[in-house]
Amino acid sequence: MQKKLHRNIKIIYGLAFFYSFMVIVPFFMEKGLSLTDIFYLQAVFSAAIVVF
Repeated sequence: MQKKLHRNIKIIYGLAFFYSFMVIVPFFMEKGLSLTDIFYLQAVFSAAIVVF
């Protein structure tokens, strides 16, 4: 049972990650950012979440 719960948590995080890219990436590309810039921005955002 415990393994299933840990697996489900990982799946939820993965889905949230991909969902954010489905919404955020087209928005940022529309604003003129390249895909490289978007990845850098996502990395900085993720690091800020971990730090704070």
